[in-house]
Amino acid sequence: MSAWTLKQAEEYLSDTAPPGKSIYGLGRINHLLEILKKPHEGISAITIVGTNGKGSVLAFLDSLFTAHGVRVVSHVKPHLESVTERIRINGIDSSPDEFASALWEVKTAVDRFWERDDSPTYFELIFGSCLVAARKNRAQLLILEAGLGGRLDAVNAVDADMVVLTSVDFDHTELLGDSLREITREKLDVVRNGSVLVCQSNPVEVLSTVYKYIENKKIRLLEMPDGTSLLAESDGTLIYRSPELGIIDSIKPGLAGSYQLMN
Repeated sequence: MSAWTLKQAEEYLSDTAPPGKSIYGLGRINHLLEILKKPHEGISAITIVGTNGKGSVLAFLDSLFTAHGVRVVSHVKPHLESVTERIRINGIDSSPDEFASALWEVKTAVDRFWERDDSPTYFELIFGSCLVAARKNRAQLLILEAGLGGRLDAVNAVDADMVVLTSVDFDHTELLGDSLREITREKLDVVRNGSVLVCQSNPVEVLSTVYKYIENKKIRLLEMPDGTSLLAESDGTLIYRSPELGIIDSIKPGLAGSYQLMN
């Protein structure tokens, strides 16, 4: 049982760090993970960045790994009905008790050990709670969805083994830059040397920025191979053709829409 209810947890978030108050930077989240004794250490991680499709890619990966028996905890942004949706545990939204229990551990650490003049934000408290939930549930994999950009997002405090770059477009230009190259570079900052980068089909400006970023780095880039095609049938069934895998048909994703082809 948690030391408090979900309502008390939500009131703490609202009173301590109201949502919408965005203060960018990694200093607070790095300090928070330190006082939490780095709950993510020893857990493999996939981080998803981009402008469009991040939530769908996370949902597909979450379902895929969970179906194969991997213990997965996912960090989802934003929530639709309940804040508990922001932490998924083994393919299911966290329960009120699971969410409140994880946040209670974060609150306790902040009350006892916080040494900075500023306080953790709403998003940082939830992100810390997600990593605590991963430790509590002995997760084997973290799937982390970035909120804005990548360089200054809390997810950048975790060294991901794999990064997925979804489609990139003009978003939050006041913070990320006025060009696709600048925006892409902000998102690529989460990619570590020695990791894997999966890149969706993107405009030339985005891809050229990706190629330049990985130059002289030990980063394995995975793109859609030449000769690959994706087709959507009228009933929502997807057909995938590639030189390596041949034809894979009768794919019926749980998320509707022809745009899910690329995701």
